[in-house]
Amino acid sequence: MMFWFSLGSPGETIIFAPSSLYELEDPLRLIATGNFNGDKYTDLVIFYLSENTMQILFGGTNGSFKQQVLPRTLQGAVLSIEIADFNGDKHADIAMIYAHDYGLSVILGDGKGNFGSETGYRTTEDSKLVAVGDFNGDSLLDIIALTLAEKVDVFVGYGNGSFSMKTSFSLGGEPRSVVVGNFNGDKYTDFAVIRTDDTNGMQMTASIFLACANGTFQERKLFPHDHYASTIAVEDFNNDKYMDIAVTSYIHHNVIIFLGDGNGSFTEQIINLPRSMPLLIDAGDFNGDNYIDLIISHLNSNDLSVFFNYGNATFQKQMTVKTTNDPTYVIHGILNDNNRLDIISTRISDRYFSINLNTC
Repeated sequence: MMFWFSLGSPGETIIFAPSSLYELEDPLRLIATGNFNGDKYTDLVIFYLSENTMQILFGGTNGSFKQQVLPRTLQGAVLSIEIADFNGDKHADIAMIYAHDYGLSVILGDGKGNFGSETGYRTTEDSKLVAVGDFNGDSLLDIIALTLAEKVDVFVGYGNGSFSMKTSFSLGGEPRSVVVGNFNGDKYTDFAVIRTDDTNGMQMTASIFLACANGTFQERKLFPHDHYASTIAVEDFNNDKYMDIAVTSYIHHNVIIFLGDGNGSFTEQIINLPRSMPLLIDAGDFNGDNYIDLIISHLNSNDLSVFFNYGNATFQKQMTVKTTNDPTYVIHGILNDNNRLDIISTRISDRYFSINLNTC
């Protein structure tokens, strides 16, 4: 059975194939997409749960993958990763956050799926999340590490794959999710974060932190703590060339789109969900109309809700895609030859991941 949906004309019909499973050697901890060998297909990097190993799966035609010869043994358990080109050679590199006191580590790729030795950087506290951007406006990539002790450590990049800590500041709550974007039109990368509220650790709030010329960050709260924010995504949802933010509300069963004005301010637009308890959000152009769509997963559900964007941040059409095993990861990539975005989903501790190919 195919899952299909038409927005009107035949050219706008989108079809997702039923889930196909790819078995792994061990239970996974993390999964992420990248292009590690320079071809046109999306590759995957898998971090395994028990063995503290990492493995690259090279993408091929029709959702197929071939494994790297040997998994790579790491220093410990990896909690968060970002993939970017840190040394300007046009090859994908990886920044990793280790559990406990291992801190931040960077490995540089050679464009063939191989990586050099790790370079480690101590964080001020045990860290949880990592994000990448040009936070000081020098056109070189920097790294921020968000710690369990509610701090943000800023590591300045030198363009050759090396970094040094520049500053550290208080986040005001334990981080749960982080994304980056330029929200006020200057030359500095900003970030948006979901974190616990200091007044009630069970509640979640969302804020943006605008990077300033002096290396500091200015906070602006987006989301009241009683909404229980769960996940966050950044894209231009209304095609005005300004970055917008989408936040899922676990309690109120909706998605709030914060439409940016390019000056660091936002207006709200609410998408009420037909299903309860949104858990994950993924954003991408899944039907090829150059508008950014949304995929939402729900707690204790194998269904993914796909919302198609009409170009003005109005999401009125929905389809359901069946996946497997109540996913805790939903990501996308190009896994076949039609240049459309396909869906990859899995759950932490599973020994497989699921693929829904976009066949339109």
